[in-house]
Amino acid sequence: MNVSQISGSSSNPSIWQPFVVVAVMNIVVVLVLACYNWIHIQVKHGRVAGIKEVFGFAVGKMSVGKVASE
Repeated sequence: MNVSQISGSSSNPSIWQPFVVVAVMNIVVVLVLACYNWIHIQVKHGRVAGIKEVFGFAVGKMSVGKVASE
């Protein structure tokens, strides 16, 4: 079943529209995670986080300090 049968319209959407939606949704998710992390650091640690720290968390780049050897 194609789009025109589902929507009842004779026009089909362009192929670029799903790619634009995916790109926009990725940007929205990164911004939401960055805002969450920024607020979390302010509330829990009482300081303002830097851009690299906030967006590093949002994209999954977390820095890990030295691991204590036992």
